[in-house]
Amino acid sequence: MLQIIINFLRKLLGMFSASDTSSQPALSQADQAKKSVKGLENVTAENIRVSSGDVIRRVEGAALIRDEDDGEMLWVSEVSLEVTPQQYADDFGPLGGPDDLDKFLFHETEINIVMSGDAEEAEAKCQEFGYAHMGQFFRVRGTLLKHKGSGTGPLLEDFVFSSEDVMRAAMGGAHLRQQHISAGAIAANPELLAPVDGVDLDTFAKISAQCASGLSQDQMTALLAEHNLDATKWQAINAEWTDRMAKDTSFTITNAYGKAFGAAGAGQYGAAGAAGATAMGTTGAAGGDEPVSFDRYCEIQGAQTAWSASGQDVNAMLKQVFEMTALDWSTMSMWWMQKMQSDPSLFGKHSELCEKYEKQYGAGGMAGADDDLDF
Repeated sequence: MLQIIINFLRKLLGMFSASDTSSQPALSQADQAKKSVKGLENVTAENIRVSSGDVIRRVEGAALIRDEDDGEMLWVSEVSLEVTPQQYADDFGPLGGPDDLDKFLFHETEINIVMSGDAEEAEAKCQEFGYAHMGQFFRVRGTLLKHKGSGTGPLLEDFVFSSEDVMRAAMGGAHLRQQHISAGAIAANPELLAPVDGVDLDTFAKISAQCASGLSQDQMTALLAEHNLDATKWQAINAEWTDRMAKDTSFTITNAYGKAFGAAGAGQYGAAGAAGATAMGTTGAAGGDEPVSFDRYCEIQGAQTAWSASGQDVNAMLKQVFEMTALDWSTMSMWWMQKMQSDPSLFGKHSELCEKYEKQYGAGGMAGADDDLDF
């Protein structure tokens, strides 16, 4: 689950790169637009990729064009950023101010995803979020570039979203997007989180966490009895919830399960897991002390990647090398995931360290096997 979150955030943060044009905004493409789009000689197209095409219609600050190559319709900005930040008139649209950058990045992601399928629907999505039209959306984007962007030159067109504050806002936007998706999934299927044979998701997660802590058969029987369950009923309930999670492409169940699982506080890092669960859905750090050092955390992740790639039993190796279980890894990860969201600079360090240790353990190294763990 941790890697899924990291991968998603990295994809979202790709909105700050001009190389990703499928569903995220590209930056500083004014020259391309001026050269290639008929009728848009004065356009600053900082949001949507542009090839060549004709203007279908305009609103103040934006133009809808039809691509000559594939017939695709795209909205491009006609908001000029060839001014200094001081000369640019603020327009926050439906936002409360510059601190609503996370909300805007959520809006931008949703609008661009819709844009890739239907430009007219993208305009409707824009208005659904409270913008008067696509032109205002682009003006708001320029406003946020002015307040939150980093400049490489004197003009606003030289600004990009690249600071750690923007990265943190992007992660906040990712949380808002997940809430939006989950709300839609539940509205479409009210039974998505309905209890299974009387066991709701919260109870299922907490029982699962306790089971993962290594209960004996007698302890397991006693735990199930506390909930008026036996082994047969539990197996059926477990199978149903697992099947629901596998089929839930909105990740609504998975996210709720993860939060409840961590909140159970099971395992040797249970306190860290509970603290991480409390902070889930935010960009705030989990409370309490770190369960292990950041370097050790990355080492454990890198080692698991290497063991998995070589076909080894990851759970057995975790126990042998680090004296921990999959449950311990899960709760530890919840704490560090929140820490990384509160301090985006750690993402780069995380990648470097994980790669370093993956190579080390992949080469047959057993670094740390005999070391005292830095807990």
